[in-house]
Amino acid sequence: MINTLGVFRVILIGIMFGFCFWLQTHTIISGDITWLMQVGKRLLAGGHYYTDFFEVNPPMCIYIYLLPVIASQYLHVSFITTVTFYIFIILSISWLACHYLLKKILPRSANIMRYTFECALAFTYLILPAYAFGQREYLLVVLQMPYLLLIALRHQQQNIKTWQAITIGIFAAIGFAQKPFFLPAWFFLELYLLLKTKNLTTWLFRPEIITCFFVFMAYGLSILLFTPEYITQILPFITSIYYLNFQIPLVLLFTQTLVIFSTFLLLFYCFLRKQVTYGFLTDLLAINTVCMLFIYLIQRTPWYYHILPTVMLGSLLLMLIIADFSQKNNLFKLKQLNWTLIKVNFIFIFLISLCFFPIITVRYFTTISFTGANKFFTNPIYLLAKKAAGQSIYIFTDNIAINYPLIDYSGTHPTSRFPCLWLLTAAQKLAGPEQNATQHALAHKIIDFVITADSNAIIKNKPAFIFIELSQQLWLMPKKNFIQHTTLALTRRPTQAYLKLFLQNQRFAKFWTHYRYIGTQNYYAIYEIKK
Repeated sequence: MINTLGVFRVILIGIMFGFCFWLQTHTIISGDITWLMQVGKRLLAGGHYYTDFFEVNPPMCIYIYLLPVIASQYLHVSFITTVTFYIFIILSISWLACHYLLKKILPRSANIMRYTFECALAFTYLILPAYAFGQREYLLVVLQMPYLLLIALRHQQQNIKTWQAITIGIFAAIGFAQKPFFLPAWFFLELYLLLKTKNLTTWLFRPEIITCFFVFMAYGLSILLFTPEYITQILPFITSIYYLNFQIPLVLLFTQTLVIFSTFLLLFYCFLRKQVTYGFLTDLLAINTVCMLFIYLIQRTPWYYHILPTVMLGSLLLMLIIADFSQKNNLFKLKQLNWTLIKVNFIFIFLISLCFFPIITVRYFTTISFTGANKFFTNPIYLLAKKAAGQSIYIFTDNIAINYPLIDYSGTHPTSRFPCLWLLTAAQKLAGPEQNATQHALAHKIIDFVITADSNAIIKNKPAFIFIELSQQLWLMPKKNFIQHTTLALTRRPTQAYLKLFLQNQRFAKFWTHYRYIGTQNYYAIYEIKK
């Protein structure tokens, strides 16, 4: 039976790999990823934060995509191709490392649990992300998962080769170092191991933890030496304006399906914890899930890729609990209707019902991926941009999801140092009547900075087409405090009066005479440079 399950596991994982590859080559890679690759390209060419690109993420979020950038330049293929293969290579290495560690952690008698976990791991790596495939939060889970299993192995007082521990430590440190608020997850995993082992010397002198400390220190030093502009120029903007543009009321986050799933799962795990066979491993997954949920909630942003780590880790925890519970409580042996049978069946049904949350999520976001790709590739704007392949284009929009798929898939070049014009939208909010004089002054400074920077970029690059977004579809919410909220309504609203703002710049106003209006398509006004 075990051999049969092993063969079934291989077939199932193979099917998931095939489906994921087909899905990712027939949908659109996130603009967040390819924008960071554009930034990486500029960084390799000697560019700097603020003067050559304006990116709110710290340098590690750029470094992590540098390999596919370099491959793209040497192989003369698109970012889309190289980053897709790059992510598949990373997830494959991670899965194989987890497979190797699980064989050490779980004995032969628990092969069913190991096979279940390996299939669940493939599902979370390949199917669950949908259009968030390759995002930084996704890579956080993929890069740290072997480290989490290595901690479980250390708790069992088993050893692996030093070079293997160092390699796992390097990958995990890169994942955790992407964003500052990822680090608490690493801290609490390590703290839990220390509390369990109660041996500071053994805990501190593990190759993987020393490696993490070294990577974190080297990374911090590199920021001071090579990208100090991130601290001196970018961080002041982030602290004053970034989340002002994106945050939603905290209560609304708790009404989201995936937050409900994670909360119920964690509460139910507390109820079942003492009955779980491999409690240390499931504890690590639960701790990590709590950390990722906390990270999501403190950001107060509704984006799927921000909640994705919580769902990925929660799904793994759920499948381990189900496999363990099923193996320990063979339902087919419980034939007499008694309290034990009723209780076991109730718990089992509840656990299985939780599986519908990630399944529905996959169906929903996979559908969105296909729908979005179909709309994009049949959009007249995309077809027009393709005619300018090899040239620059410029899009007046505050939505990166519009900007970078259009540039990347049409083969055109970006003009702006910004991913999109979100700074203008945020500055308009900062200049609202409820803000103080200092905030008003900062808002005007930001508006002037963006308009001057992009006016100069447009004049320098002479984009073949300029697209001006006239309206956009998004969720609207009246401003309330964190307790009050209203029902969200999907509607279409006018965007910023981009052209009116930019024409206040004299150099841009003079250069604008070189463009002629050629029509409006899909809520975009289209301008072409005069031949």
